[in-house]
Amino acid sequence: MTGHRIFSTAPLRGEGLARLQALGEVTVDPWIDQHPLRLYSSEQLAERVAAEGATILICEADSCKGPVFELGLAAIGSTRGDPTNVDLAGATAAGIPVLRAPGRNADGVAELAVALALACTRGLVPADRDVRE
Repeated sequence: MTGHRIFSTAPLRGEGLARLQALGEVTVDPWIDQHPLRLYSSEQLAERVAAEGATILICEADSCKGPVFELGLAAIGSTRGDPTNVDLAGATAAGIPVLRAPGRNADGVAELAVALALACTRGLVPADRDVRE
């Protein structure tokens, strides 16, 4: 173990979580498991990361900019293909590498594309409307 404290607001499980646990202590508190859904502002996220004593942050939807970069993080992981929630220029200026997850939802996107193609070719939307009427 390297001694990193890893805090994640993204849902993690399986082999990926096991690999992170090999790097250090991991706290997972997914935004999507909260009712109502919880999205941290950059100030709230910085406060929570500091409270956890994290050296690595993994996030999916929370605003990651400004005060988060003042915490001296070793890295930020964004569980998005395009980390639109992270101020990349700000992280770069602070010397914090930002890792992303291209292709993370590739299977889900492919499944939805096939399902929508079937819905279109089989007339499911008009059929549904007809049944409901």
